[in-house]
Amino acid sequence: MQPIRFEPHHRAELLRLGLTDAAIGQIEVDALPVVKKWLRVAPRRNDVLNELLDVSQAMRDARSAIERLLDATEAVPHLMEARLNLEGGGHRHLLAGLTLDKASKSLSAAMDAVVFAIEDMRPDPVRHRTASANPIKHIYSAIQFSWTFTGLGALPPNLKPSSSPTSAFRRIVGICYEAIGAETSDPERAIKAYVKEWIELEEKLNAAGLGTERTQEI
Repeated sequence: MQPIRFEPHHRAELLRLGLTDAAIGQIEVDALPVVKKWLRVAPRRNDVLNELLDVSQAMRDARSAIERLLDATEAVPHLMEARLNLEGGGHRHLLAGLTLDKASKSLSAAMDAVVFAIEDMRPDPVRHRTASANPIKHIYSAIQFSWTFTGLGALPPNLKPSSSPTSAFRRIVGICYEAIGAETSDPERAIKAYVKEWIELEEKLNAAGLGTERTQEI
């Protein structure tokens, strides 16, 4: 995936919040493309279903028209005349009639494929994933990696996960959401979900006697 670059004013604010140029670059490369893809608003199920139904109906109508033409008899004179004007007299297994017969069979197979797609759709609407901790995890991992890779040691306490509305971490995430055009997706629930996971992992590390450099001021 291509990196997503911060606007100059976003970059300046991130530097003021305590991020380094390396951390900002790491977020642009590793986090923003993944977060943007994750937060993509899925189309409504009914809209998707209606498209498939429209295609199915169009193929059904086309196949019905072809079969009606190929099966024409003197009972419907104008339809019979139309069939006779086809190359080969409209016989199902000759020249133009053969081509139309193949098209009818292909439409039948295509209809089956669309029907399968319709039946395979999940019955419930796809739920948006704004409450998932996944985007926040990618942002924080990029920050952590840059700090480790550049040999800066432990992260400053103000850059560690926090759900406080006035925290630097909360604003960093907000800027990331603005950069990918997801301003309307409030990251609050996602941040709280990630902080919860982060604290739980800290407790497991402490219980296992492995220790942790994490601050308790979350």
